[in-house]
Amino acid sequence: MLDRVQGELRPLAKAAKKGTSPLLTGLSGYWKLDESSGDAVDSSGGGLTLTNVGTLTYAAGKINNGATYAVGKYHSRADEAALRASLNMTLSGWFKTSAGGTQALFSKDDGSGTDREYIVFISAGGVQFYIFDAAGASSNVTTAASSYGDGAWHYVVASVLNGKARIAMDGGAFRLGAATIASVTATPTAPFLLGRRSTSVLSLTGMLDECGLWQRAWDDSDIALGWNSGSGRTPF
Repeated sequence: MLDRVQGELRPLAKAAKKGTSPLLTGLSGYWKLDESSGDAVDSSGGGLTLTNVGTLTYAAGKINNGATYAVGKYHSRADEAALRASLNMTLSGWFKTSAGGTQALFSKDDGSGTDREYIVFISAGGVQFYIFDAAGASSNVTTAASSYGDGAWHYVVASVLNGKARIAMDGGAFRLGAATIASVTATPTAPFLLGRRSTSVLSLTGMLDECGLWQRAWDDSDIALGWNSGSGRTPF
């Protein structure tokens, strides 16, 4: 069956049970980052615990604790199907940084060749989202020009609808990429990382909180739920 989102048809994701948050629909992995030390537990029940590399620390975040990233300090999990790119998917989370330069938030991207899936990163012009096809070409989109290195918490939603990249910031509407991809990498091996890319590094110097991955495209109502008037919300 198909559902219509922003004028386009998308596959229907498995619905959440009655009485539960719509943000549970299609959820593959969710990391509250509420730990005080150690690895990051997957609160979705999918068992996708992220390894704490470099003994990163935790501190007060957007909701309870969040994780603090720096060069050599990030979260990682080896490739597996639930974390792979798809033509209808969503990544969301809160970030905070006072640093400049290019900094990766989410990635499953070796940075070259055909083992590229997706990356969300802060750049000088805003926040960018790329999703790659099997040949390494991409659909990509950038937020309106803005500096997010202001030391404040910001909410990013990076979503793919039928192969087209979209991005929304701080509860706003999606900006759409110009291109559309028709396929994703068939045999990926790149790890899933928070706060870094697997090559060329692009380390985040700052914090992440309440990060999730869904195998469905979000719509405006999902953004509003996650943003929650700027207060944030978990799906649970």
